[in-house]
Amino acid sequence: MSNNISVNINKMNINSIDMFFNINGRMSMGVKDVYFIRYIGFNNGENLSSKITAMELSPKNRGRYFRVSALNQQISPEKSSVLSSIYEDIKNGYDTNLPFVFSNKGLNSLLMENIKAVGELYMDLKQGASQSIIKNFSIKLLFWIGLYFPKIFDKDFDMSISPKFMFFGNIKEQEYLFLYLLARQGCDVMYVNPSGDAKISPSLLKLSSLCLNQNTGQIIIAEYKENSASEPSSAEQPVNTSATRNKINAKHPKREQNKTPNYQNPVYESSPAVQRPPQNTIRQLDYVEIAQMAASVVMISVCDRNNQCFKTGSGVMIGEEGYILTNFHVVSGGSSYMINIENEQTPYYTNEILKYNQNMDLAIIRIDRLCRPIHIFKGESQLVRGQKVVAIGSPLGLFNSVSDGIISGFRTINNVPMIQYTAPTSHGSSGGALLDMYGRLIGLSTAGIDSGQNINLAVDFKTILMFTKGFIK
Repeated sequence: MSNNISVNINKMNINSIDMFFNINGRMSMGVKDVYFIRYIGFNNGENLSSKITAMELSPKNRGRYFRVSALNQQISPEKSSVLSSIYEDIKNGYDTNLPFVFSNKGLNSLLMENIKAVGELYMDLKQGASQSIIKNFSIKLLFWIGLYFPKIFDKDFDMSISPKFMFFGNIKEQEYLFLYLLARQGCDVMYVNPSGDAKISPSLLKLSSLCLNQNTGQIIIAEYKENSASEPSSAEQPVNTSATRNKINAKHPKREQNKTPNYQNPVYESSPAVQRPPQNTIRQLDYVEIAQMAASVVMISVCDRNNQCFKTGSGVMIGEEGYILTNFHVVSGGSSYMINIENEQTPYYTNEILKYNQNMDLAIIRIDRLCRPIHIFKGESQLVRGQKVVAIGSPLGLFNSVSDGIISGFRTINNVPMIQYTAPTSHGSSGGALLDMYGRLIGLSTAGIDSGQNINLAVDFKTILMFTKGFIK
């Protein structure tokens, strides 16, 4: 599929619900025909509720359909903080990872363009509005993308397919703009309101095509039950298949194979009790105490589209809400990730990359679990050559190996400040923790020079603090 993708909205008239469900817009020369329809009122003798629910249960509409009567507005403070950081990256033109990522680069580019276009529409609509109002809408838009896109698209979405999204009932301007974004992304959208047309700006109404029926009145429709039409397709299944577990566990024969966790019902657990030094300690720690901090360093197994592990790396817990910092080069190319945590038999699975920066070689992923973050050094004292450091990572898949050394220098590689250190590391250590003797994260292990002896590099704490703003407290 070409990276140059666009849509043609409402090339023909859609005048019935049956037609909306049955039409599959043409895809030609990178242009997809999509439909954004307002179906207002109902016809004589038409049982609107029964018609919609019958079409939803039809085998023709399996897999790529979702209906709502309102969009979720409940954004947690933690989620809002993450989305705020993504918004700032978009606003400033930085590389960032959206709440939903397609495998096709063209679709990701299209999504970024659509977010900006819908944001500009909202700014035109709310002329004179404060920046905080614009930002709050953008955060809400990003939240809805993360929440509803997985219900109608998958990572390998093919534009030759026409997914459907229906909104039934009264709608607000912000919700309507999200429907418009869906249509611009290749989804057929129908807004259904038996009581009358949407009470929003006429300029917004022009974005959709009107199908006005004879009668208006109140109609009650049964609540939509997700997956009621069919079982999830293979693309909707959790990524942790037995094939993946078998392949990864073959490398780690002592690790038991465990029951597959359910993404839809995440289980939050606290870390196992360990004798960990307090993060605000002012005394230097011994190596045994620092080694106990490995409970906050994870091993990341990177899986392809077939759920096969093809590389491993490391990561560091930086936020209680499941945020894990790692290298971009660790997670790049992966479709899903299996996260192993020390002293726990059950791995965690995710495909959430919340943020990344290729130049800094940093990325943040999230698991559905409460975490114990490692305190990030904030420059309370000066780092100097010769001071002792400890590296924790999983070189060559050897889970959470601990090694010691010293800072041997400070370098700048591709305009990114790096700490050069001597603690032995190998492939698979990337994304692991570089700690000072107070147990603070001073760097993230990133690279080593194979032709040299213990010449290793870590992204420094200042870059980490800049990148993780909004994710750490």
